Amino acid sequence: QKATGKHTLDVGNYGKAWSKVGGMFSRGLGILGITSGIYALTGAVRDAFNRVKDFDAEMFKMAGISGFARTELESVEQAILNVAGRSVKTSNDVAKLATTLFSLGKTKDEVELLLEPITNLGIGLNATAEESAELLGSVLNAFGKGADSGQEFADVISKIRTTTSLDFTGISESLGFLAPTANALNLTIGETGAILGVLKDNGIKASRAGRLMSSSFARLVGKGKTLSGALSEVNESTDKVKTASELFGKESFSLALILANNIDKTKKLSNEFDNLSKGSLQKLVDEQLKSVTAQLGLLESAWERIVIDIANGNGRFEQLGRVINFVATNLRTILKSLFAVGVAFVSFKAGVLATNLALKIHSAITATASLRTALFSKGLKL
Repeated sequence: QKATGKHTLDVGNYGKAWSKVGGMFSRGLGILGITSGIYALTGAVRDAFNRVKDFDAEMFKMAGISGFARTELESVEQAILNVAGRSVKTSNDVAKLATTLFSLGKTKDEVELLLEPITNLGIGLNATAEESAELLGSVLNAFGKGADSGQEFADVISKIRTTTSLDFTGISESLGFLAPTANALNLTIGETGAILGVLKDNGIKASRAGRLMSSSFARLVGKGKTLSGALSEVNESTDKVKTASELFGKESFSLALILANNIDKTKKLSNEFDNLSKGSLQKLVDEQLKSVTAQLGLLESAWERIVIDIANGNGRFEQLGRVINFVATNLRTILKSLFAVGVAFVSFKAGVLATNLALKIHSAITATASLRTALFSKGLKL
């Protein structure tokens, strides 16, 4: 009876015991929450410090290469922050691009004009900033254009990418060969892109098309002929192969025949590229930025701009407004990202529970089987 009474007493105290455990658990969670908060805050401060330090180091490197004092690059720095703030590229990424452009001999004005089209071209065409800078810079030079034509040419290149089967590598390789001689024939960037697109769509590799047509264009320049005139001669000839070989060269006659058979298509594409390309790059970039990963990249870049601006002491009240605007503008993306993380966590926990349940079921089945075997050995049945 004493034992029973003691047992009853213990049972009666279970609630108090569990309350103590619950209290300890709650306090533990509270301590854990505070610790996590401190850890997160420390991490955020460290991250902000590293971003500012890396950006400042790149700006001093840029000053050394450009020959300007650090204070003379304020307009370039602001252009870098503006471009990075609305891109998946960080401020440090865009600053490195600016340094590269200075190393290529660009002026401050040219760097500021080229930062956005080159950055967006890299995003839209899945290329590095250096590759995009080399492509756009070489094409502008080949056609005798300056940095003020950068956005226009970037739009045309984007239109070529989305309208033909040419990818970034194909565009880069073929234009690298063809652009200088195309300009010598008084062709536009759109006409050149149309020619390369038609040849690629007819099974000619981009690099081969660029190399062979460059030689053919040089022949036509030497003969004092235009491309349209030469193609008309091919179409009007009773021996097209012979005429194409004489005008374009024996290695290129087959490409000339393709172009002669696709004059209308080439003209249509040329018109699209030269006259209807405005905004093509932005559309291509927007398509690339639809993923959650890209949206998080945009958030990171926008936040980094705010951090660097605050570190530079550029209007604290203005920056407070930017922080508020940042959260308000990007609230949907932030919540979407948190929801995605939450779903992933719940899915993980559900997977753990399911695994544990499966292991318990397996153990029960194994134990039952062992018991059946033991009973069977003694002539009993379960």
